[in-house]
Amino acid sequence: MTSSKRIIVVAEKSRAYGRALCEGIASFAQEQDEWMLQLIDDITEKDLRGFRGCAGVIARIIDDRTAALLQSLKVPVVDILVLKRYAGIAAVDNDQRLVGAWAADYFLEHRFTRFAFCGYSGVAFSDQRGEGFAEGVRAKGFDCAVFALAGKTTQELAKRGISDEHLTLGSDCVRLGAWLKQLPKPTAVFCCHDARAYQVLTLCKQQGLRVPGEVAVMGVDDDRVLCGFASPTLSSIDPNAIEIGRAAARTLADMIRHPRRKRPPCVRVPPKALVPRASTRIYPIDPPWLSDALLFVGKNFSKGINADDVFRSLGRSHTGVEQAFRDVLGTTVHREIVRVRLEAAARLLQTTDASAAAISGLVGFASPQHFSFTFRKAYGTTPEAYRRQSRAGLCAGLQKS
Repeated sequence: MTSSKRIIVVAEKSRAYGRALCEGIASFAQEQDEWMLQLIDDITEKDLRGFRGCAGVIARIIDDRTAALLQSLKVPVVDILVLKRYAGIAAVDNDQRLVGAWAADYFLEHRFTRFAFCGYSGVAFSDQRGEGFAEGVRAKGFDCAVFALAGKTTQELAKRGISDEHLTLGSDCVRLGAWLKQLPKPTAVFCCHDARAYQVLTLCKQQGLRVPGEVAVMGVDDDRVLCGFASPTLSSIDPNAIEIGRAAARTLADMIRHPRRKRPPCVRVPPKALVPRASTRIYPIDPPWLSDALLFVGKNFSKGINADDVFRSLGRSHTGVEQAFRDVLGTTVHREIVRVRLEAAARLLQTTDASAAAISGLVGFASPQHFSFTFRKAYGTTPEAYRRQSRAGLCAGLQKS
């Protein structure tokens, strides 16, 4: 009979993100006959006595106190918040810079030329997402404004903005409102998570700023309740919390099996998907109907549409629409449809295990052969080779952590 291993999980359950982390941990545990999970919201010195004899801990380490308590257990520990790195503790989290890069790519594809980031300065995940976003837009020659919050400690920010996930405006609301007001319009604002984005939407409404016409807003977490209750509904990046939970559990299992390994690993999990909603549903270009055309392509590219479908959706002549595409966008309607399909295919190749043939149908190509030919012409390699190269690059990044 296999002896059970008690695994302590320290994570809040009130938010969708926290529940998804726990779901990922639980799904891995169900595959391990000997694992027995014990879930708690927080850890105190009193709780610590009850943890003696556990095989390991997976925790969202909110502060140095919590880290010290867990380190005193002398068992493998995996941090799934990673506000900072702690000696002897493994770290499993999002590839935060990639999250920011995805947001930058989205807004750049939507023809924005003004960008801003709103987060919590001094909090690691927020800073890294902001850096990834700023690097993405600067690589294309644009600047990125940053809202820097002063006078708050990292621990206070973490508790209010991460664990408690407050949606109500805090003491920074006056400065944040003034910052939003003075941004050049239109501006694409990327926020460190959905709660921060919700606060930005609230302030935009109070300031009389139109969303997405003057300020387009995106968050992270894809909390579907929060995003759905936001007005307008909030675009967000799904951070792949279930897979982060599974990766944390796998990491802990490996640490338990190999206790003599000296350096705890740092694992970064790529985000799962970008989910566009009304808060970013705009292209800030003239004439306004050209934005409608691009939105139609973005919404329907996977349905096998062609240029004639775009002309009909606008109720405008072939000649007039094509002329506007050439003059304003430097392309044709057909080439824009193909571009959007190829970029969607590239994301699926990076983030899923779906075959190239399956992806060709998902993004609207008539046949796998036509998809492969078009992809190779655009990217200089086959879809399968592109996937291998992308994942090799990710693995190299993880080895350097």
